[in-house]
Amino acid sequence: MALNKVFYWLIVVGLLSLTITPLLVSTSLFFPFITGKGFFFRIVTEIIFALWIILAFRDPNYRPQRSRLLTVMTIFLAIISLATAWGANPYRSFWSNFERMEGLISYLHLLAYFLILVSIFKQGKTWRALAHVFLGVNAVIAGFSLLQLFGYLPINQGGVRVDATFGNATYLAVYEIFHLFLILFCLVRFWQSRYWSKGIWLRILFFGYILLGLLDLVILYKTATRGGILGLGLGLIISAVLILWREKKVLVVRRAAWITLGLAAVVIVGFFAVKDSSWVARSETLSRLASISVNDRTTQSRFLVWDMSWQGFKERPLLGWGPENYILVFSKYYNPAMYNQELWFDRSHNVVFDWLINAGALGLLAYLSLFGVSLYLLWWKKNSLITTERALITGLLAAYFFHNLFVFDNLVSYLFFFALLGYIHFRSTESSSNTLITASSSGFQLPFAPLIVVVAVIFIPVFYWGSVKPMLANQTLIEALSQQNYPDKALVSFKQVFASRTFASTEASEHLINTALGVVQNQSVSGDIRTGIISLARDQILETIKREPGNARYPYFAGSFFLRLGLLDEAEKSLVEARRLSPRKQVILFELGNFYLVQKKYDQALVVFREAYELAPNFGEARKIYALGAIYDDKLPLATELLSEGAKDNPAFLLDERLVQAYGAINRPDALSALWQEALDAHPDFKQALLDFIDGLRKRGVIE
Repeated sequence: MALNKVFYWLIVVGLLSLTITPLLVSTSLFFPFITGKGFFFRIVTEIIFALWIILAFRDPNYRPQRSRLLTVMTIFLAIISLATAWGANPYRSFWSNFERMEGLISYLHLLAYFLILVSIFKQGKTWRALAHVFLGVNAVIAGFSLLQLFGYLPINQGGVRVDATFGNATYLAVYEIFHLFLILFCLVRFWQSRYWSKGIWLRILFFGYILLGLLDLVILYKTATRGGILGLGLGLIISAVLILWREKKVLVVRRAAWITLGLAAVVIVGFFAVKDSSWVARSETLSRLASISVNDRTTQSRFLVWDMSWQGFKERPLLGWGPENYILVFSKYYNPAMYNQELWFDRSHNVVFDWLINAGALGLLAYLSLFGVSLYLLWWKKNSLITTERALITGLLAAYFFHNLFVFDNLVSYLFFFALLGYIHFRSTESSSNTLITASSSGFQLPFAPLIVVVAVIFIPVFYWGSVKPMLANQTLIEALSQQNYPDKALVSFKQVFASRTFASTEASEHLINTALGVVQNQSVSGDIRTGIISLARDQILETIKREPGNARYPYFAGSFFLRLGLLDEAEKSLVEARRLSPRKQVILFELGNFYLVQKKYDQALVVFREAYELAPNFGEARKIYALGAIYDDKLPLATELLSEGAKDNPAFLLDERLVQAYGAINRPDALSALWQEALDAHPDFKQALLDFIDGLRKRGVIE
């Protein structure tokens, strides 16, 4: 039994070590804010899962208790597995990529994390210890955020929205939501048990909770994440209402609930009264909150993305497209009105639509069941939680869900969500967990040595192929990217990445294209190295297209790459395929039109450019490119009409070197001069900008 204790404590140390996941930023890895956390979580989880399997075989007391939540969790993972197997791209669904580090493999690790938690932590004191370690890490994150606020550390994503060690303010926001409710929960526990009055150190801890909570509140505000801030408010309101509804005895808690509702009312009414004030406009957070409307650019983009998601769901309603395959829906159902947004979306930015795409109606139902069963276990299943604690957990679930209606999850938010589910499971099975089972009553048991061998045979390949090998490929990729000034070394590193045959190859092929284009322009690179890099880039981007069926992103990149290399047949084939996969995406049409310009097929280029323009006439770049096509096709009246309209309110629209080159190519610079003069007549203050533009062209030798 002493050996069992060794295994138990090794697992406990592993579980507690996972709490530092939010702190990890690995600059030696590609996507350092994501992959460092992701690989650490996977590797530690795999190790302690192997130890837990051995311990669970040896001692039935370290096996999970049955509960509705465990059943739903298992069904949830089973549906994700089916959605992966029958999805549009099972490979991507299983492995994901370095930017997200999710996919089925991560969900399996989260299930393992949940199973270990509920099997090992079967006493209230162990969960309290875990909570305090979480809060200790939270204090470090808070300190890091403060250093960013005061300018001692840079904000990783730029601007003024703090992001701590997450590299993304929205990720920090949901992290703070979990900890604010955890602090409130601990304060209630302290007050209920009167720990705060039982010694100086406990009083210090009690007031430390309060100080950390206030600090977390400031940090959440400084993330300027609207969904997170509103989610916190909604969660607190729901908690307060539940307390007033169900808590009849503890007067101080009811007063706190009334104060919360009163403050919420004052804040809401007061904000609407002053939202148009100048001081609100000067605040990043307040101005973002004040800008919420159906006409807001971000809001409009969300509606467009959600509509695309709905179209994709209708095509595959039962099990969806498979995890990580939203990019396929985005390609196929792209709305041209998205022209002023990011080029490629890989998420719906809404948890409901994300799961409809990831795993269809069955997946969404299973995901929502995690919340529904949790609420059932909190309020209708007998447990030791008091009303206030149940209300706070319910409020946290509401805040978390609301936040995810506008963004998406990440590893750290999943880490806390699954830990919360584990705690709910623990409270719902607490009475049965207190009954010890003797080892002799556990049924069939493998001897220790064979058990170690069996687990090792299963675990070591999983450990290497699932985590170690992709992590090494990731490190090699970052080496390749850091050797851009040494193409021979970069070529060796890229070859090593592809030779590893991991999911790193997809992202590596995209970045190799940029390296190859840089080499083409660098005449000092030897012919063998240049040929080797270009050949490898060509082969790998074509391999990526095969590995990513339905994804217009890679045929588009390939077509652009081949066009710049002068490989016109391959460029046309790739661009036509990209257009087939995403027929309404303007940038693909732009590149296909450029191909026809290079071929001097000006009439075909004009047709494609007109199609891109008519998809979204308000898109200024589409208007200009359409005008360029008209110039090259010698349809100057059309070009003049397009350019004059574009410059009516913004004369700088005409300050584009491409226009100078186009009119020069047909020996009609006078036509451009006439447009400039027309703009000067309508906007006299345009003169200096025009003179500076012409001066810049002369310095670069574009014009004499």
